[in-house]
Amino acid sequence: MRLLKWLILLLLLPILLFAGTGLVIKSMLSGTAKTSLLESVHKATGVSIAFQSADFDLSAWFRLQPAIALTDVTVANPQGFRAPNLLTAGSVQAKVGLLSLFSPQPQVYSLAIDKPKIIIEKNRAGLSNIEALMQGLSTKPSSGDGGVSIQSLSITQGELDSTLTGIDINLTGLAPGKASDVTIKASPFGGKTSRIEFKGTIGPFTATALPVNGDAKIKVAPSELPEGLMDAPKDALAHLDIGLKGDLNDTLAGPATLNFTGFHLGLTGDAQGNFSVSRIMSSPQTTIHIGNAKMQLGKGTWKGTLNLRAANGLIRGTSKGSIQNVDINEFLTKFSTSKDAMQGTLAINNYDVQFTNNDINGTAALDIQKGSIKVLDLLGSIQNAINKVMGTASGETTFSTLTSNLRIAEGALNFTDINLKSPVTSATGEGRINANQTLDFKLDVQSSGNTPIPVEIKGTTASPKVIPNVKKAAVSTGLSLLDKFLKKKLTK
Repeated sequence: MRLLKWLILLLLLPILLFAGTGLVIKSMLSGTAKTSLLESVHKATGVSIAFQSADFDLSAWFRLQPAIALTDVTVANPQGFRAPNLLTAGSVQAKVGLLSLFSPQPQVYSLAIDKPKIIIEKNRAGLSNIEALMQGLSTKPSSGDGGVSIQSLSITQGELDSTLTGIDINLTGLAPGKASDVTIKASPFGGKTSRIEFKGTIGPFTATALPVNGDAKIKVAPSELPEGLMDAPKDALAHLDIGLKGDLNDTLAGPATLNFTGFHLGLTGDAQGNFSVSRIMSSPQTTIHIGNAKMQLGKGTWKGTLNLRAANGLIRGTSKGSIQNVDINEFLTKFSTSKDAMQGTLAINNYDVQFTNNDINGTAALDIQKGSIKVLDLLGSIQNAINKVMGTASGETTFSTLTSNLRIAEGALNFTDINLKSPVTSATGEGRINANQTLDFKLDVQSSGNTPIPVEIKGTTASPKVIPNVKKAAVSTGLSLLDKFLKKKLTK
């Protein structure tokens, strides 16, 4: 019996020692031992980490895979930043290989971070807290040559400055000197439709470089962007497929395919271009260049170039090209609150515009064929003035061609070299549609070689007022002749 007891004791001794060691480790995660442990981490890495509570899984310890779970974890900001913390997380769970802890390359089977929130800010020198943290880590001496190997790293439901939410990251095979497979998914600005996805490789890491290579898919619903950033219909969508390659610390770039659906004027189609983003860790600057593209624009087409640059909450861009066979009413609706004001087919043989968010400036040459101005009747209003009838005549002004040079500035449309032609009349002049939709036009209206009649158009786009200056015209033509002529033309 005594021998049996000794045998049982010898069998239990390793288990008891193993369990005792696990309990010792568990005790190190609380009280003064916890404080000493965190101070050691800070001294070794330069990073101040804190947690509310910790749990050590003894069952995993017996499988030689120690598992630690930390709750309410915080990573403090480097010195020189206002916010106390750079990162907070609901929980962090880690499972490591016990025997690997005694090797030059400790092995982490899994590292899971749940609901992390990252706040990015800059110091007075313009350096972000992320950059400062990375620089601090790179200056710390390594305790060994092998580094740490992580089989699986996952981040769930992360948040970055409320700019990106629902961040899910899965990374496998992270090891010194090797590239790791990674997938990333996130929602910009908390949107339900907008989505960012990346699948590729990251690494191998160095003290100054974070190489990235893979494919990104970006879907943006303009209606989910911050107010004033982009004006587009509620159902509009933009898709961007990019082949990304570069350094996360510097610039990522690659070929891109841009697709539009449901935008103003029915802009739809694909365009090939180039994409780049720099300083993604601190002050991201994104550029998109599209050259010699062709897309559908309503029933017509758009051909041209497009350059976009997004930084510091602003979207700036330029575009040059031409537009053919577009409904003029759809085009004017983008700049005016009045609907069905004109009919006709618009061609813009060349345009050159610049924009910042929704503020557009630029020039264009307009050519409208076989149309009508639905909200005013030039000849009828002149007839009313001759007959001393108050008010603008109801009706429309039809034309064969209407051409003009257009300049867009400060929300206003400025028209010069206006030239309207129809079988019964012609008109030349210039004018302006102001940002508040008020009108200020001065035209010379003429029929079949007769003396031009000066006409002013005031009011608003929804309710224009035609003011002919028949007294000035009467000086050279005589009211009776003018009246006779107009009656003849109006009865045709």
